[in-house]
Amino acid sequence: MIRRITTFPTRWPYKASDFSRSDSSLDTKFYAAPRFVHHIDDHAISLLGKYYSSTLPSGDSVKILDICSSWTSHLPSDFKSSRVWGLGMNNEELAANESLTAGYIVRDLNITPVLDSSGVKGSNSVAYKEGELDAIICAVSVDYLIQPRPIFAEMAKYLKPGGTAHMSFSNRCFPTKVISRWLDISEEERTEMVANYFHFAGEEGEEGKYFENIEIVTLQSRSLFHDPLWVVRA
Repeated sequence: MIRRITTFPTRWPYKASDFSRSDSSLDTKFYAAPRFVHHIDDHAISLLGKYYSSTLPSGDSVKILDICSSWTSHLPSDFKSSRVWGLGMNNEELAANESLTAGYIVRDLNITPVLDSSGVKGSNSVAYKEGELDAIICAVSVDYLIQPRPIFAEMAKYLKPGGTAHMSFSNRCFPTKVISRWLDISEEERTEMVANYFHFAGEEGEEGKYFENIEIVTLQSRSLFHDPLWVVRA
């Protein structure tokens, strides 16, 4: 099911405390040890791979950035692109991600909310430029961002005209590290919150400047048998 969002609040509807966390220690400490585990079940992983296959551009000239990346990007094995980069927290996890054909950047976006490719690593690493990316993806991590507005503005900066961003998430999380409001609202409100991140990207007065065609895609609703999965895209 796809729902396009056309009506938004007139002003940024969240307060600073909504982005506080019960564990306010540095994320670099929390993510220092690699976690080679999946954070959604096999059914959700399959759905996300099929979504990427059917939605993301593919081909020899396509360039994709995976933010909040880890040891897997959930891109299907037959996905074709010229270059995929990853930006995440753990060097060991990123180095093990076979999808990251163009390299990876180790960065804590909650401290440094920028998406430039400085410090890119990897045996075949190359830098990317502003306005060059065809798509940006983020799997089950948008709920950990404490500075979403500058990060979403950065996404717009590095996407080419007509490029798209895809934020996927379920109802699983590390509760001590997720933003506090996420734990207090319904799943529908969570999807709307991420939609607001797109609309209110940037600074005050820039609402609606960077993204259009903001949509909520339900890949799997709440179920007794499977993890739910949503994508908010623009």
